[in-house]
Amino acid sequence: MKTYIFFQSCLSYFFVLLFLLLFLRLRKKLLFNIAVSFVSFALYCLLAWGKSEDQLWGWQVLAVTAAQILLTQGIAFYLDAYRDFRTLFTGFSSAAFTMACGVPSSAVYSLTKQVWISMVTLVAVNGLALCILAHFIRAYYHTEQRMRKGGWLKLCVVPAVFYITVNALAVFPANISETPQNWLALVMVLILLVVSYITIFQLLAAQRNQNMLQRNADFLTRESEQLSLRLKMNKEQETNMAMLRHDIRHYLISVSAFCKAGDCGRVREILQEAEAWVQENSDKKFCENVMVNSVAAYYIREAEKKKIRFVAALDVPEKLPVHETEFAAVLGNLLSNALEGAEKTKDGRRREIILRCICGGNLFLEIKNSYDGKAIEFSEETGMPVSQRGEGHGYGMLSVAGFVKKYQAEFSWCAENGMFTVKIFI
Repeated sequence: MKTYIFFQSCLSYFFVLLFLLLFLRLRKKLLFNIAVSFVSFALYCLLAWGKSEDQLWGWQVLAVTAAQILLTQGIAFYLDAYRDFRTLFTGFSSAAFTMACGVPSSAVYSLTKQVWISMVTLVAVNGLALCILAHFIRAYYHTEQRMRKGGWLKLCVVPAVFYITVNALAVFPANISETPQNWLALVMVLILLVVSYITIFQLLAAQRNQNMLQRNADFLTRESEQLSLRLKMNKEQETNMAMLRHDIRHYLISVSAFCKAGDCGRVREILQEAEAWVQENSDKKFCENVMVNSVAAYYIREAEKKKIRFVAALDVPEKLPVHETEFAAVLGNLLSNALEGAEKTKDGRRREIILRCICGGNLFLEIKNSYDGKAIEFSEETGMPVSQRGEGHGYGMLSVAGFVKKYQAEFSWCAENGMFTVKIFI
């Protein structure tokens, strides 16, 4: 019996560590975490061996048990990057998981009295349950850990209740070897534990996706309003140009008068003023679509102000296969990021932006820009670059994510040789 208790305790802790390595957001490299886990496992085995000795009694057993609990939670907090109630929840979950999965092993031992058979059962049940959890909820779990900072203390109730329930049915006051009728209840608790975790985190993920889609819709609406305002300004510029064309005859009369008077200097001044006004108040026509042309012209002017080379090749008709205001918002957000990235390019490298947009049967957008070469972090949730400007920024990329999802577009990116490339294909 003493040998069985020792091996069961050690193997159960092995699966606790495996659970933690899979579900914690590890702050160190994998090999380091494995090494620390190995040291923790060795310490736990020493405590388990001491606990199995017949000389220990009363408060000594309680002290060793408390040391095992502290070691388990301590290693979780040491390995985790968050070190808050998210870590506590993961630690509680690992304990509830291994305790529930250890019940079938205890039942097998009570029937066969064979240590090796019960250990095989322990490994099989723990391994199967851990594979199911890792397959169905690991990605959701990491996403919720990253995105949800509050509410984890309340979630700690779930593994705590399972732990207490299993303990009450199999350890104290009931003992599984003395109350085999509890077998079925314990198996159902184990199944309920796995199903509950899968359901909880899939529901949380579904709710987060719904909220994200709503936010994306709001962002697109705001961007549409801003671009509509920009379009209005563009139309005002066109009105000014029409007025200039209307008044050109007055310029011609003035030029003619000064020519007759022989005042060539004054003629040059008038022509230079007219040329400067035209260049300042008119956008070059890159394509037939007014919205796309307006956005491209705006960022070309901004690039010129910052001495950034801008190459544009646009073949976009007047009508688009998507909502043109939404597409213009996406184009504006991507060009804004490209402008920011190119502006940060240093070390004497050429700062440039290359824009290519073609719309035939399909719509293809490609934007390349030079950047500082630093590692670019991407969101696991959206697949989009994470803003380096900190909290309160990055809404533009959420708008892009909403557009890509809405039109089921293909989105790809590449960062190599000092150039960052984004492509969207619909």
